[in-house]
Amino acid sequence: MNPSDPQFIYIVLLLPALFGITLFGDGINKLIHKNEHGYMTLTFGILFFLMVFFGYLFFSTYLIKV
Repeated sequence: MNPSDPQFIYIVLLLPALFGITLFGDGINKLIHKNEHGYMTLTFGILFFLMVFFGYLFFSTYLIKV
């Protein structure tokens, strides 16, 4: 699979980004309802979304040139 294929971008970047946004939203929901585990879920959502962002930077700078 070529890194410039739409399927590659969808599988590697879009689906994990949606999962990170889901974790972030779940953390916000838990914090609103006074659940103490909301900070952990919110942190994991932010970290997961940052990993996807850095993956995007990696794929856009190194693999597209190949």
